[in-house]
Amino acid sequence: MQGEKVANSFRLNKVGVTGVVKPVQVRRPNRAVTLTTTLDVFVDLPPNQKGSHLSRNLEAINEVVDRSVRDPVASLEELTDTIARSLLKRHDYATTSEVWASAAYFLERTSPWGRTSLALSAPTFGLLKRPDEGRLVEMAHRNPKFVEDVVRDVLERLLKRYPKMPDGTWVRVKSEAEESIHKHNAFAERSTTFGELRAM
Repeated sequence: MQGEKVANSFRLNKVGVTGVVKPVQVRRPNRAVTLTTTLDVFVDLPPNQKGSHLSRNLEAINEVVDRSVRDPVASLEELTDTIARSLLKRHDYATTSEVWASAAYFLERTSPWGRTSLALSAPTFGLLKRPDEGRLVEMAHRNPKFVEDVVRDVLERLLKRYPKMPDGTWVRVKSEAEESIHKHNAFAERSTTFGELRAM
């Protein structure tokens, strides 16, 4: 599907996955520590490519994280650099890649009583779905769209709705699908001017 012909062919700045949570081994002076790391990874998508191969993003992440178990990374910066380079190798159509990583670092503190305490945060839980959300899900399944399709459709609508918008007017369109069956979200973005959109 990703290689199909694109009806409204706009280049997208960012397409990828967000919210991928992985345990990463990071070297410290006396030992390795495990950081629960949240990763957002993206590549650009050319106008002639319908969709991105999101599984390649997960492969790149998994390869680097798995390697950190045997050989801990020096820093999260090193981890993101390695993943970004791997993304460009896996997505031969991409010219840019972007990787964001965040992790909570738990500081060990010794209490006055000699015990170690950890600074931990509590997990979050989503709300249960209401019965009327079923109708919305059915409607979405009748008209399925990838995040790339949504961004391109909005860009096309903007051009039609605002035909006299000055060429220098900046526009940014983002779409993020909050996945329910995957442990990550799908993401696409285009930042550009009306003039660049019209030139395509």
